[in-house]
Amino acid sequence: MPSQHLPNGAPHPGPGVERRSLLRLGALLAAGGAAALVPAPIAHAATRGQGTDTVTTTYQGRAPYGNDQWAYVPFDVPAGVQRISVSTSHDAAAGILDLGIFGPSGFRGWSGGERAGFTLSAADATPGYVPGPVEPGGWSVILGPMVGAAGGMAWQVEVTLHHGDPLPRTPYDILPTSVAGRGPGWYRGDLHLHSVHSDGKRTVDEIVTAARHEGLNFIATSDHNTSSAAAGERRRCRSPPCPTGPPS
Repeated sequence: MPSQHLPNGAPHPGPGVERRSLLRLGALLAAGGAAALVPAPIAHAATRGQGTDTVTTTYQGRAPYGNDQWAYVPFDVPAGVQRISVSTSHDAAAGILDLGIFGPSGFRGWSGGERAGFTLSAADATPGYVPGPVEPGGWSVILGPMVGAAGGMAWQVEVTLHHGDPLPRTPYDILPTSVAGRGPGWYRGDLHLHSVHSDGKRTVDEIVTAARHEGLNFIATSDHNTSSAAAGERRRCRSPPCPTGPPS
């Protein structure tokens, strides 16, 4: 299904800016990844909770009218942080705000416009994001505003750093390269499935159950702009439901 972009003509304010976030991040990565981004125009930043185990910084800014604007909100993570939680808000009548994150070692997750927040740690992560140790150093919240209002779109990002004892690292569930007892023949399957790791509504386990019910021999997830589903959701989310946003 092709992406829906804003027309090239005059701005048209209002909520008629619907589109799928297809391949937007892929195009960004092809253009040089984080190096292709520009600093987000931050009008205000404030931090609360300094000196405690939970430190939250709020960033506010405004994106101008237009398509495919890529910007990052940089923040530093000191040693001892065990979890990062991000929440966002924006003027929904003015446009859409895609969301992702890069860590010191590179890509750590993407949810496009499907989520307004996420959390990640060594123990778990919101679908679409990759669990793993929270490395100290420079991180960046990635913003992809799609703005249809002539006056631009206001946005807010809150980044919360959770300090504490190290969390147990959940291992990845490595998929087998072959299945015993199978040889040449005809097989029935589905190579295009979306899960909760992008814009789907079912977990990987639910998709597997449905595929077995339909008698499929194989499936492949094709979530937009993230490979987090391949990490093995059953291993990473031991106590359902899986996390879908910052903890309360």
